[in-house]
Amino acid sequence: MTGTISAPLYLLRGLQLIGWRDMPHALDYLFADGVLREGTLVAINAEKMLAVEDNPEVRR
Repeated sequence: MTGTISAPLYLLRGLQLIGWRDMPHALDYLFADGVLREGTLVAINAEKMLAVEDNPEVRR
């Protein structure tokens, strides 16, 4: 990943996630080239998602 208009992509439980460093990085990514990207944006706590991956009770 280089610059502020690119971000790493992750796949977690079938969801494609974008890994922004912080809010300014997210805004730079979303407004790349002066145009707002289109689509649906949902914020999740990725650390909690990773924690439930290790919990056998949740996996059942």
